[in-house]
Amino acid sequence: MPVTDLLRVSHLSLGYGTDPALVSDLSFELLPGESVGMAGPSGAGKTLLATALLGLAPPAVRVRAGHAAYQLKSGLAVNVFELDQRERASLRGREIGLIFQEPQQALNPVLSCGRQLREAATMLCPDIADQKSHLLAVLQQVELGQDPERILRSLPGELSGGQLQRIVIAMALIGRPRLLIADEPTTALDGITEAAIVSLLDRLRRDLKLGLLFISHDRRLLERATDRVVELPVGVGHHPPAARSSPRPVSLSPHKCPDPILTATDIAVDYGSRHKALREVSLSVQRCESVAITGPSGCGKTTLAKWMVGLVQGHRGTLTVADRTYHMPVAGRTVRQATAAQLIFQDVAGSLNPRMTVQQLILSVPGSTREQMEDLLTKLGLEPRQYADRFPPPTKWRGAAAGGHCPGAGRTAARVDLRRGVFRIGCTDQSIHTAATA
Repeated sequence: MPVTDLLRVSHLSLGYGTDPALVSDLSFELLPGESVGMAGPSGAGKTLLATALLGLAPPAVRVRAGHAAYQLKSGLAVNVFELDQRERASLRGREIGLIFQEPQQALNPVLSCGRQLREAATMLCPDIADQKSHLLAVLQQVELGQDPERILRSLPGELSGGQLQRIVIAMALIGRPRLLIADEPTTALDGITEAAIVSLLDRLRRDLKLGLLFISHDRRLLERATDRVVELPVGVGHHPPAARSSPRPVSLSPHKCPDPILTATDIAVDYGSRHKALREVSLSVQRCESVAITGPSGCGKTTLAKWMVGLVQGHRGTLTVADRTYHMPVAGRTVRQATAAQLIFQDVAGSLNPRMTVQQLILSVPGSTREQMEDLLTKLGLEPRQYADRFPPPTKWRGAAAGGHCPGAGRTAARVDLRRGVFRIGCTDQSIHTAATA
């Protein structure tokens, strides 16, 4: 391999056991300081490629053909698929860093972010004399340097999606790798935070002269964010979602549905005595109206959504539903019963039980029938016969559904009724009728 290449993948084919290949005849190269986008439809094997390069793929995955040559910091070029488990483990974090698709799944929910970062630093760079200074420098690199002490003592559930993604990026940088693999790093983020994360990754790879392999199903995003795009060849074992006919448009005009659903006035939510998660947010939603809540990472969008379904308690403000007014604070159960709202979680995979199939998850909703399940899956572009018996991806089982398919299952389980109105948290689509800024 020429010394200028950081990674060269040649005619690589991957598959489960004797099943048809999911990744077939893939070839590309990546230079130091270069960003390469890896595009492909959901289920085409993008995450499988990332985990296979790091030795984290499920045991049933086999390399059918090809190789992946990587140039170590020492200058030695190795085929990563010929290394033993100990040698592969030595690459992870120190040579190749992985930014996971779901930051909520990558972090332990019961350990502070600081403890998890310190554990990574102890394992990947034990020779650093001043570990805290190193961590603070890394947090500064990922734009979390304004209040690092609060970030370090916070649990993952106390931070926003954008902040968690930056924590995962910081963890990937701690060992000073030469190559970063970003696996769908913006999937669960709103448009504003997506742009910020893309800009951050681009700055990091330029400043640190990293190679960046950016994996996404969104080719337009990759064309904006990377130097060039490689299209993942679709293997013979890949089955794309069934085509679906265009549904009849649903009118969300408030002029045709004037009945109000709820009015929230000066809602405030506090996390402890020092952190104000939500400050005096007011909005009104009418029947059949679609309202967007947009704003930068950490401004309280998800907190507002959780308050609406009773998962966090409001401390000040009022909620009016059907001519009845509730003065905060009131119990979350009271708010949930008043709003009758459903929530599609930001962390889709984390909201699905990994030991239940798609149909088991949907049928666990009281009152659901198999006919309803099949109809809803079909409307979401998921063929019931193909996806009903699959598991969400955290199980790492052969039957697992791809990350891009999980939102469909989440939306089905939520059983959203458009006639009652829609809250779109973090969406920046200009076609949405009304936008309220938190």
